[in-house]
Amino acid sequence: MSRLYADRAPSLFDTGARPASFRLSAPFRAINRTIVQPLLAAHRARVTYLELSDLDDRQLADIGLNRGAIESALTGRAPVSAESETASESKTATRSRAA
Repeated sequence: MSRLYADRAPSLFDTGARPASFRLSAPFRAINRTIVQPLLAAHRARVTYLELSDLDDRQLADIGLNRGAIESALTGRAPVSAESETASESKTATRSRAA
């Protein structure tokens, strides 16, 4: 390592003035947080969904899933059954009549 580099390196990490490249990093972090990371998460979820869909019923049962629970396993929500849909529809109808 040259002496010139050794003299410069500490100045990048001190609390003093920052080079312009450090001021530009905030917008890139925001883009990463709001656009790139959600896109990567959606891609990972899609790949996982496709991989789980390729498993047969016995393999899904081995990991505690069935075909209807694949999507709910990825989203973290409980699977929606016909009974719970009917109950939520009746609650909505009751609320709209009361209003």
